[in-house]
Amino acid sequence: MAYPWQGLDPKDYITIEASQAISDQDVTLVTMVYKPIIKADAFSLYLTLKSYIDKASLDQADLLQSRLLAELGLGLADFYQARVRLEAMGLLSVYKNQMKDYIYTLHPPLSATSFFNEPLLCVLLKDAVGDKVFASYRSRLLPDLRSKEGYQNITKSFLDVYQVNPNKVDVKAPSSTSPEDHPDFSLSQADMTSFDWDFLQEGLSKQLVSHDFLSEDIKEIIRIYHLTYGFNELEVRQAVLEAADLETGQVEAESLQKVLNRQVNRLGKANQLQAQLVSDQGHDQDKDRKGGSVAGDPVQEIIDVAKSMSPYDYLKSIKDQRHGIVSSSEKWLIKELMDYAKFPKEVLNILIHYILVVKNNTQVSKNFALKIADDWAQKGVTSAEDALEVIKGRYLNRQKNRQSKRKSWSKPSKRMGKQESRPAWMAQPNRQSPESDPDQESDMRSRLKDIMNREGES
Repeated sequence: MAYPWQGLDPKDYITIEASQAISDQDVTLVTMVYKPIIKADAFSLYLTLKSYIDKASLDQADLLQSRLLAELGLGLADFYQARVRLEAMGLLSVYKNQMKDYIYTLHPPLSATSFFNEPLLCVLLKDAVGDKVFASYRSRLLPDLRSKEGYQNITKSFLDVYQVNPNKVDVKAPSSTSPEDHPDFSLSQADMTSFDWDFLQEGLSKQLVSHDFLSEDIKEIIRIYHLTYGFNELEVRQAVLEAADLETGQVEAESLQKVLNRQVNRLGKANQLQAQLVSDQGHDQDKDRKGGSVAGDPVQEIIDVAKSMSPYDYLKSIKDQRHGIVSSSEKWLIKELMDYAKFPKEVLNILIHYILVVKNNTQVSKNFALKIADDWAQKGVTSAEDALEVIKGRYLNRQKNRQSKRKSWSKPSKRMGKQESRPAWMAQPNRQSPESDPDQESDMRSRLKDIMNREGES
């Protein structure tokens, strides 16, 4: 089984640099709002990289990866997971040449205003710290500016103050490294091509929902819940119908968000972005290391689909193909497995695939699913690849057992049938019961008659 971090080597050479100065205020921002999202290992890696830059005289430091691993106390797998979290959040850029030399370019975080204006980052932070802590961070980091109502903006522009001769301006193309040195956080431009807005609107009754309900605010909420929790068009449509005002048909953003939150709990939907930030990066790295994806590989296709869908959507897609329905017990079972087994979504999807497709069952029964989940948890299954390896191993063991049984049956023997052991009494010759004496039998009958007569008299 290939893992993306297998391409790393402790002997790799790393150059650490910063795209611009990282201030103490930046570190405070990373500590408060980034650390709950990227987790402790990635946070430690960020601070460690910054410390090397601070100590370097030329704003860059060179070292072996083994030294970084030793200082952080991480193995290659944990180090890779921490690194790609920083990459996904726009805090680190990584470059590699053919000699496997790396350049790590560290970036400052977004400003507090930019962070809290990014809805998906807000969702991730809320999930990590809760609503109350999120509100306290927001009020602490964002300036409480005074209302400008009644005031006119009389600020001068640059050209109002400075006179510049256009003939002396040296116009140069922007540096090719500048966009890469300071990448923008791109979740707000996340792919929504898979969501069919027309299909969403076509299924809504004009009598129940206003035709112009799809405002920018509503679209933004739908985008967030689609990307974060995997809501599809049918689930969003149901939420819109529940949130719509019965009299006016209007849909308020706050009402829609409350309904979607209830559906998150009811359907057992998990936050996909937290895992996707790592799995997408890992998948890309793995493809680069292999020199491209393996086209037409059915096993890889199963893994890719398992990693791309939420467990509820995965289950529903299989049921839809069979014209079946997802029962309420199956919904709660998915939520129970996510809460207690702590499996990633890809492992749950492979479990669902095994029960419904491989074993050809019509439903995901609780006892069977929990039995498999317990077995996988004890075997340390943490990825779709691990789950498929366990399934493959189980199949090979069964085949081996069947072959050994066939060999034992095919051996010649003196007796064709199976001889069962018999108790000793069955081996004894039949004994003839002694013939009864007629006189003795007549005497016993007369005695019995006397007894019955006495009972009748009494």
